[in-house]
Amino acid sequence: MLEQNRWPNEVRLRKELADKWTGTDLLGEALSNCFASRSRLFGAILVAVVLGIVLSAFRYIELVQLNHQVATLQSKGRNLILIQGIDVEHEPEINVRSCEALAGSAGVERAGVLVEGERISVPQLVGNLPLFETSITLFPQLGQADMLLGATVGGSSQGAPFLLATNGHTLTALTMDLQPAGLPVNSAVLVGLSPAEKYADHCLVVLNQKQDPNRSIPDLVSQLEVRKHPIAATTVLSDLASPHGAFLTRLTAGLPLAAGVVLGLLLALMAQLRSSELAAYRLSGTGRFSLQRILMLESVVVSGVYLLSGSISALYVLPWGVLQGLGLLSSHLVAASSTVLISSLLFLSVSSRTPMDLAKDR
Repeated sequence: MLEQNRWPNEVRLRKELADKWTGTDLLGEALSNCFASRSRLFGAILVAVVLGIVLSAFRYIELVQLNHQVATLQSKGRNLILIQGIDVEHEPEINVRSCEALAGSAGVERAGVLVEGERISVPQLVGNLPLFETSITLFPQLGQADMLLGATVGGSSQGAPFLLATNGHTLTALTMDLQPAGLPVNSAVLVGLSPAEKYADHCLVVLNQKQDPNRSIPDLVSQLEVRKHPIAATTVLSDLASPHGAFLTRLTAGLPLAAGVVLGLLLALMAQLRSSELAAYRLSGTGRFSLQRILMLESVVVSGVYLLSGSISALYVLPWGVLQGLGLLSSHLVAASSTVLISSLLFLSVSSRTPMDLAKDR
C-alpha cells in the first residue's frame, strides 16, 4: 500500500525500479499491502479468517446432525433386511451357510439366522427369558462367550464378561449393545446355533450405515441357496431416503464455493476503491503486468489465510470421520482457488486502465 505521506520516497523508489520487479519484490509488496495495520486489505484478511472458521463450524454442526439421524434410523432398524418366504404358509428352506456367508459381502456388517427356542431360567436373572440360537456371524460376540444377554437383561455388566450358572453348568456371558428394531433380543438370551441346523426359513442381514438397503437387496438375495418356495426381502424401516445421500446432495454443500466467490468479488471491489494507490504504482513506472501480479498475489495471500483458517478449524471435524474432514479441506481448497481465479479476472479491468484514469478516481 502506498500512503500519501510516503509518496516522495516511494515514487523515487518506483522510478529506480522502473518495471523491473522481481518475484521477491512482488511478494513482499503484496504481503505489506495485506498485513499493514492501515491497509484496506486487512479487512479482507479478517473476513477470510471469519469465513474459514464459520464454514468449518457449520459443517461440524451438519455432521453432528447427520450422525444423530443415522443413529436414530439404525435403532429403528433402517439397515436391517429380513429375507423370508413370500407366502407365510409356505416356508422356504434357506441354506444357513449361504446366509452366514453374506456377512463377507461388500457393505454388510453381519448376517445370519435367529432361531427361537424354549424359555430359559437363570438363577442370577429375574424370571424366565426367551432363548434364541443364532449365527456367530450375526452376533460376533458369541466368539468371546458362551451366551449373550440382551441389553435390558445384563444391566451394568455390559462390556465385561462374567459367569452365570444355568442347568447345572457355569457359562461365560456378555451383555450386548442395544439392538435395532427387528431383532427381538434386547430382553433375551442368545447362544450359538447348533451345527445340526442346515436350513432356516429366514435370513437376517445388517448393512453398514452408508449402504442403501434397496440397492443391496437384489445382490444379497441372489447369493442365497434356497429350496422349495420363493423368497423376498424387506427392510424393517422402509421407504426412507439414504441420509448420507441426502447429505451429499444438500444445498449447503456449495457454501464453501459460494464463500470463495464472495471473497473474490470483495477483493475486486476493494481494488476499485484503491484506485488512488494503484495510480501511484503506475505513475511511478510500474507496468500493467506487474500491477496485475501484485493484485493477484494479494488475492493469493487472502485466499491462503482463508484456507489456513478453514483447515485448522476442520481439525475439529476429523473425529467424525477422516473422509468428512478431508472433504471439508477439499471444499476449502476449491473455495480458495475460486477466490484467486475470480478476483484475478476482475483485476484486469483495473490494471488495464491508464495511470491518469486511475488518478482521476482519487
